[in-house]
Amino acid sequence: MPPFGYRTYAVLPSPQEVFNPCTIKPGTMATPAFEITLEEGTGDISQIRSKSYGWELLTGRGNQIQDLEDLGDSEGRLDLTGRTRTLGPFITMDVIEQGPVRIGLRVRNKLLGEHTTFVREIFLTNGLPWVDCRTYIEWNGE
Repeated sequence: MPPFGYRTYAVLPSPQEVFNPCTIKPGTMATPAFEITLEEGTGDISQIRSKSYGWELLTGRGNQIQDLEDLGDSEGRLDLTGRTRTLGPFITMDVIEQGPVRIGLRVRNKLLGEHTTFVREIFLTNGLPWVDCRTYIEWNGE
């Protein structure tokens, strides 16, 4: 852009169809490098498979939320009771991004007996050798 001036740009439709090597639907997502399967009941990752090496990358569930009861004080001392709480079945599993470069799923679960919602987002990017997992907590507990 020239200084003290402006330039007008136009966005036009592509004259040809864009090839999309990424596939996604609730419960599964894939790029040329990885294929991910989510568990039906909880939304935890049940399988990550490297397509190029043919490797299964998990021995158990992945991206799993664990809630451990802690009666510690405000000074940071922990007093874990050993009591755990689990997430209930997923509330929603939605496709949040679907394009030729990146795909993403959002899974929402509630903590059993609570109003707190855990939001997990899983992204795969075409051409990058990793899985991006993000976790958000909508705290509504007591």
